Amino acid sequence: MTQLRMALMLTFTLTAGIIVGLISSHISTADQMPVKQTILIKTGLVGDGEREASMYVTEIAPGVDAGQHYHHAHTFVYVLDGSITVQEPGESPVTFHAGQAFHEPPMKAHDARNASTTAPLKILVFQAPKKGQPLAEMVK
Repeated sequence: MTQLRMALMLTFTLTAGIIVGLISSHISTADQMPVKQTILIKTGLVGDGEREASMYVTEIAPGVDAGQHYHHAHTFVYVLDGSITVQEPGESPVTFHAGQAFHEPPMKAHDARNASTTAPLKILVFQAPKKGQPLAEMVK
């Protein structure tokens, strides 16, 4: 009876450990999203009922490539921390560092990636697309 009880306790302990490990692994992976966007303000523009201005911070993990995408409106970007490399198809890549700003014209496809494989990237973005349009769309 003692051996049976010990085997059951060992099985229970092992099973509980595996479950806790799986749950904590899933939670820590969720906290480490490669691209995180935090909306600071989103508001309609006075005098232009069609557009909605958005200012947000985007954080990109080291080495992450956001992929080919475009924006529906003029997009103004200020690099808060780190460096970002932007490349339009057929053009040379351009890297912007903390303290620099740049403009992305509407509907112009480009790739954006964290230029560092060790440091996170943090950018402040402003744009005012028409209401209902996404802030960015992936190129298909």
